[in-house]
Amino acid sequence: MEISIVILTKNAGRKFKKVLASVFDQKIDKTVEVVIIDSGSKDKTLKIAKKFSAKRGSASGGKIAKILEIQPHEFDFGKTKNLAITLCQGKYIVFLSQDALPQNEWWLKNLIQPLEQKVGVAGVYSRQIPYKRTNLFQQYALSFLYPEKETNIILGNVFFSNVSSVIKKEVFEQIKFPENIPMSEDQAWAKMAVNAGYKIFYAPDSVVFHSHNYSFWKNFKRNFDSGLSLKKLGLTDRRNFWQGGLKYIWGEIIFLFWKRNIFFVLYIPDLIIYEGFRVLGFWLGVHYQWLPISWRKRCSLFKKNLE
Repeated sequence: MEISIVILTKNAGRKFKKVLASVFDQKIDKTVEVVIIDSGSKDKTLKIAKKFSAKRGSASGGKIAKILEIQPHEFDFGKTKNLAITLCQGKYIVFLSQDALPQNEWWLKNLIQPLEQKVGVAGVYSRQIPYKRTNLFQQYALSFLYPEKETNIILGNVFFSNVSSVIKKEVFEQIKFPENIPMSEDQAWAKMAVNAGYKIFYAPDSVVFHSHNYSFWKNFKRNFDSGLSLKKLGLTDRRNFWQGGLKYIWGEIIFLFWKRNIFFVLYIPDLIIYEGFRVLGFWLGVHYQWLPISWRKRCSLFKKNLE
């Protein structure tokens, strides 16, 4: 087995059927298996997975090799991914979010290619583009983090995203995902890999649809968890945060003007609120130790590993 695709699921919804269909329709001349770990779905996620397991195959002979069910309280981004990799037979481990839809049939080949063609690359991540009806703020965020051209550094830190990524299993045997943090285990892994002498590569021609229309409050919570996780991992830098943040917001204003011309002024109030919640959430996350546990839980989306 050459490629193992890991998908962590919980109430993936109707879109999951399209995601699996796209995965099995990839054009690649390598053997592929899919490993699914579900943490308590109450919808038809497992039913969809089992149907594909029973009848689907791909041009490369791909199949769903394993469907493992765990309890919701057992889920942890880093720990569950570490568990998934132990179930994989492939030398390349691909991570794909349950709601990330490959744009075309070359997503997987273009994702894997840098590992085979470039020396010293330990991990590669895809470009993310928004679904239709995604709000302008999320559209800009994706265009900022996932540009059309190659890039490796975002806001002064090594960037990496397990929404759609691949790592060499041999590297995982040396560097595992950190556990017991709310999120950002992917960026921490990338940072450790770079510190160990490996390279992280961005593949903009490997594209997935992936976006969320977060409310102001959910935007706050997600960024609180991000700030807390990065603080625990030692990946925060005050200077880069403020310098990068100002650059980001200025770019966002230009983006709104480009999209809406003179009517962009109508979006300024929402921009102030949206970015205010985002910055406040991240800042409080970085300074989570100032808050009692009960407050941290109110601010957190995942409500685990907040000590």
